[in-house]
Order: sequence, then C-alpha cells, then structure tokens
Amino acid sequence: MFMRRSQKLQTTKCLALQHIKFSASTLSIETANIRRSRTNFHWSTSNNSEATHRFGSNMVLLISGATGTGKTGLSIELAKRLNGEIINVDSVQMYHECTIGSNKISKDEMQNIPHHLIDNVSLKQCAHDVQHQYTVHHFYKDAHNLCSEILSRNRIPILVGGSAYYIDAFINGVVPEHSQPQTISLLSRDDSSKISSTEWDRRYKILQELDPEYASKIHRNDLYRLNRAYHIVTTTGKTMKQYKYGELNCKSIENNLDIRGAILYLDRYKLYPRLEKRCEELVELGLIEEVYGLLQQGILLDHTVPYRAIGYRQTIDFINKVKTLKKGSSFDSSLKYCFLQFLSEFKQATRKYSKHQNTWFKKDNEYYEWMEPEKFGLSLSAMTNYVIDNIVNVSQEDFKKRVQSEEQTILKQKACRAENEVVKESTAKEKTKRTTFLVKSKVNDMNRLYVYKDDRILVHRLNQIKRLLFTNV
Repeated sequence: MFMRRSQKLQTTKCLALQHIKFSASTLSIETANIRRSRTNFHWSTSNNSEATHRFGSNMVLLISGATGTGKTGLSIELAKRLNGEIINVDSVQMYHECTIGSNKISKDEMQNIPHHLIDNVSLKQCAHDVQHQYTVHHFYKDAHNLCSEILSRNRIPILVGGSAYYIDAFINGVVPEHSQPQTISLLSRDDSSKISSTEWDRRYKILQELDPEYASKIHRNDLYRLNRAYHIVTTTGKTMKQYKYGELNCKSIENNLDIRGAILYLDRYKLYPRLEKRCEELVELGLIEEVYGLLQQGILLDHTVPYRAIGYRQTIDFINKVKTLKKGSSFDSSLKYCFLQFLSEFKQATRKYSKHQNTWFKKDNEYYEWMEPEKFGLSLSAMTNYVIDNIVNVSQEDFKKRVQSEEQTILKQKACRAENEVVKESTAKEKTKRTTFLVKSKVNDMNRLYVYKDDRILVHRLNQIKRLLFTNV
C-alpha cells in the first residue's frame, strides 16, 4: 500500500488507545516489525515553500481516488507549495474516537498544515442522540463555509479523501434537510435490526416494484439501507434518485467555485496487494482493540456512520462470532479460522470499495484529471509539479479540454473495467503479472497473508484476542 511517511507505531497507538478504557497491558500491541510507513513515495520534494500558483480567487483543489493511492502525501506537498489548507473528505476520520480503523492522519504527519473536518464529530454524542447525526448536509455546509474562509485568507482549499458520496455532494449539492420527512431517519434506524426474514422479503419486494434500480444495489444483510430506502420510497412516492436529485441545493459551480481535481489511479493488480497488506497492518495496529473498546462504551451503534464503515463492520462481526465459540480442545483452531476469515472479508470489502470509488468518480469527469502515480516514478515531487503546472496554472478552458480528452477517457475506462476484461498491456511481463494476480485473488484468499505470514506474529495476535475477549481461556 502507499503510506504517508515513516513514523513510529507508538504514536499512532497512543492516539487510538486514549479512547479505550483498558489497561495498557491488556491492549498491548505487537510492534516488532510494524511501522506506520506510508511506503514507496520518494520525499525528494522542492525546498521552495512559496506559492507558485496563478490560480483565481475561487479555485478549489480536490485530490481523491481509491483507497491506498497516495492522496495524503500529495495533498501535503501541494499545501506546502501552494499555501493551502486541507479539508478532510473521509467520513469516518471526522469522528474523534475512530483513529485506527479510519487510518487517520497524525499531528506529526500533518507537518503543520492546517487540517479541517478531522476529529470534528463526537461518536459518543451521535450514539446517544439519533436525531443529531453528522450527515452529508452538515458536511456540505461546513466544507463550503471553510472554502469561503480559506479563500478569504488568500489561501487555497484542498479537499482530500475518498468518500465519493461526500465529494459528489460538495460538487452537485444535496437534498435540503427541510424537504426530508423527519420520521424517515428515525423509522429507518428504529427497526434496522428488528425485522424478520419474512418482513425483509416483503419490504424488498415492495422496493423492487417501486424502485428496482436502487433495490438491485442492496445486499441481503444491509438492513439499514433497505429500511431507509423502503421508508423514503413509500413515504415520499419518489425513487431514491428522484429523492436525492429532485431538490438539490446550489451546486458548487453556482457558488462560483472553480473546482479542479486529480483522481489518483493504480492498476488493480498493483493496488490490491497494497490494500490487503494495509488491512492486516490496521489489525496489528489495534483495530480489534479499538472496536471492542467502542462497543464496551456503548457508542458504536448501528445508526452511526462508523458502525457501517469498512473495517469496523467486519470487526464487529468477528468479535460477535468469536464470543460464540465453544471453549475446549478445538478452541484455538476455531479462533484461528475465524480470524483468517475475518481478514479475508475485510480485504474483499476493501477491494470492492476501491472499484466502487473509481466507478463513482468516473461520472463527474469535467472536474477531474486521472493520474497514474507510477508514471511519475511514485515521486511526490514530480506529481506535485505536474498538478501545479497542468491543473492549477492553466486556464479553466484548457483544464476542461484535457480532462475530456481521449487519453483521459481511455484511463477512466481502464480504471472501471471488469477484473476479467481483456486489455492491451504495455509489455508481456505486465500481462503475466496481471494474470497471476487475478488467479491468486480468487484462490486461497484466506491463506494470502502479509503481516500474518509470520506465524509468531499471528499466534501473538490470537493470544491477544483471547485475553481481550475472554478472562479464563
């Protein structure tokens, strides 16, 4: 995976465990070979910290892309070079109590660059008051207000993150809160875990009849989205798309913002191993301990955003499953199997989400230029220079021409193609690597390990889980 930069694990661990009410000995994390190094980027950046841009007074930069493509490192360098301030667009990093699972940037990693909308929401408050959640509406208002404030200081706002839904809202607007029946949110949360299988089938059938497009996107276990869609469609008489886009707030373009973005893209056979390794590293950093602590505090509830977030959702399922294991001679082997299955599900969800991100970004093609970090030798300096020279310091007309060029169209198609789709590779070696990866990604998923390939680390982690979840094992 692409990491932000080298940093001792202890800093990250302390940031996360300050919210968990357990002794340090209980939550000790194996750190022998795990460092929070955001690998593979060369930090040979320019010493010139002065702004070299010629952007207008209304320019907003957007750096996004699939998880693990190096967004944070690039945004920090751009902020240093362009006198910018960063606005977070990761929906989970906004929660003060969620550190490890959100892979939150640390104070040291920020390098004194102002960061906004990080740790700005209390999960505890959201958990105890279902009517006061931090929604996309709050983000829309906060992000636009911040852009105005930053621009008024003659600095440039740089939005950074991979939450496609929030990015879409920033650009295209959101449904005004007053147009939403207050009961919808409460109803969809109130019975999100109470309906029977028969009731599920009944509601899903109704949703299929009224909004087949949205119904096809709902998985069997996704009670929250089924209930929310069911209540919205049956209450308003609109499809989910009509409900969202029928009464939009002003678009950013109408707020006179000149939005220019870069979508970072890595070919899947290169990205996926990085994503899978990161999943294991987050677990070794203390993801299970963090989630268990939030559950014990009673603040990680099913109506909150982190509860449904990738990593947190799989960890909750794992903890619940482990607690049902029967103690005895086969306990250790059962625990190991559950743990490896948990890692596999975590990785699969992460891979799937990265593809979903690319598909989502593809639709707003007038605002983004797609970039392949490997074409720049993975050099932050080269990538930063390119963004400044070809995205910032060009006219709006020239920027829009480039993002709609044939080269960009091909790159977007490449990013969103099916995994088994045949494509022309630059070399036979590249084609062989892709084929090998695609085969491995579908076979022995539970045995494809990185951090936990070392049996000593795996056994140590399993023992920590036993001490955390049980008292007499």
